[in-house]
Amino acid sequence: MHIGTVELLLSHSLVMIGASGEVEDFVETPLYGPMTPGASHLAVPASAQISTVRVRLWNGPHPDVGTVVFDSSLELPDGSLAIFDVDRVVRFVRRVGKPGPQQVTIRVDDLKRASRVDVVVNRGPGKASLQRIPGYALPGVDGVLADRGLPSADSLALILSETSIPRVRLATALHLVASEWWDDIQSNRTRLNSYRTRRIVEWLRGVYPEVRSGFWGEIAALIGKEISYADENDDESVAVSVAELVVRRIEESYQSFLESER
Repeated sequence: MHIGTVELLLSHSLVMIGASGEVEDFVETPLYGPMTPGASHLAVPASAQISTVRVRLWNGPHPDVGTVVFDSSLELPDGSLAIFDVDRVVRFVRRVGKPGPQQVTIRVDDLKRASRVDVVVNRGPGKASLQRIPGYALPGVDGVLADRGLPSADSLALILSETSIPRVRLATALHLVASEWWDDIQSNRTRLNSYRTRRIVEWLRGVYPEVRSGFWGEIAALIGKEISYADENDDESVAVSVAELVVRRIEESYQSFLESER
């Protein structure tokens, strides 16, 4: 589950990760041997003075992407994990558990100049797939707890955790929603379907930030209408067709807006 994100514009090419207190000692990743005794922080080599470095914090399930450069425990005296730059211009702190040692996994997109860093606490031993439609592949999920699996809410959040391959992510998210549209008991159905639809629409707003804000209510209504009227036994084709319809409406709206501004 995604529990936080911070973007750092670095002057020095290190992202510091560790306890919320002062840096007594640190080790640089990748870590090829045991953790240095007394080291309270990790230093992740990252891209500096070019663009921001995005660091995401996860609890358990997370995208199975990047290279693991650390998978061990860190001592967190107050149970909080801090992410900051060397100059401490930006400092993000999040409570992740009880005081004491915490299992931490760190993944990066580049061993020497990371621009994307994923920090995971409470990583489970299992893996899962997000792919629901043949031909619509998504990265897998790591860190799944063996006794819990991957609940629908976590699956939807992970599907929508990136803006890459937006048509694939949108169709997959709609398939999940459509497959459960009629499953919940009546008292919860309307509330859950409304929440899931709003979650997808909020993600679309991030994918298409230029689209006027008043348009998104129309898209939410369109999704709800198309799914509720669709064949319950054909979730795959429903998801793909609704995704294409939604993208087409968004692009038409955006083109109309641009023409009106000329």
